[in-house]
Amino acid sequence: MIISGASNIHPEEVEAILGTYPGVADVAVVGVPDARYGDLIVACAVGGGASAADLDAHCRASGLADFKRPQGYLFLPALPRNSLAKVLRRELRTAAGAHHSGRLAYISPAARPPPGPHSAATHRTPAASPAGHD
Repeated sequence: MIISGASNIHPEEVEAILGTYPGVADVAVVGVPDARYGDLIVACAVGGGASAADLDAHCRASGLADFKRPQGYLFLPALPRNSLAKVLRRELRTAAGAHHSGRLAYISPAARPPPGPHSAATHRTPAASPAGHD
């Protein structure tokens, strides 16, 4: 479970959509810690026939809710797996968190989920009362 912007996102739901794209051989979705949203959704994809823009357009066309769409895409030659072929999500979170490596393609900030009710962007201060009405 990924919690982003006070919403619960099941990675399997997003993976099922992304896995249907023709250029994607394998995919895993993880949450990367973010001070504003709690977690940012990052899709880790294997396959050379897709770009971040292609996958984002595919998610939009699929009917996946906007808040469930990945904000970033990490393209890898293979997903890390253990001896039982289970995806090692902790390693993917670490790799995606190291976005300074230049391998993580972020979608524009407009693609991010809307800020929560207590963020600075939506915090409203009370209107000042007109002069003489204090």
